[in-house]
Amino acid sequence: MGGKAKHTSTTTVTNTVLMVAVAVPAIVWCSKAFVLCNAFGNKSEYAGITAPGGLILGLQQLTCRQPLAAVNFIFLVNVCVLFWIINLIQGSTWLIDPYWTFIPVLINTFYNLHPSATSSTSPRALVSSTLVWAWAYRLTYRYVLARLVFASN
Repeated sequence: MGGKAKHTSTTTVTNTVLMVAVAVPAIVWCSKAFVLCNAFGNKSEYAGITAPGGLILGLQQLTCRQPLAAVNFIFLVNVCVLFWIINLIQGSTWLIDPYWTFIPVLINTFYNLHPSATSSTSPRALVSSTLVWAWAYRLTYRYVLARLVFASN
């Protein structure tokens, strides 16, 4: 019985670390792209930038100029590709369930921090952010609570 608790504890810690680590590529991408967006804004020099990594630069421009398309692309890659790879490694798609509690928070943060955001501190933005965070907290709490109850039975 003691061995089972230790295994469960180790597994829980590993899964928690993995759950947080899955969001890292999207966070890193956005932070690097936002630096570029802030550096050039809507200036004409931005359109003339060329680099050996033309695809990367194009995706960074997409992030700056078309935030809706960018957020969909980022999370398509992050959710579909990354979770598929994790599924191949672990043989399970369990990770997607708790991740849905974080996706709205990450998207909300993306829009609030985007360089073209004009009203991330307006009352409307603050209320919507608060509601998204409260919803994510409630859903995460229920998910963790259900896992604890299920694990104890």
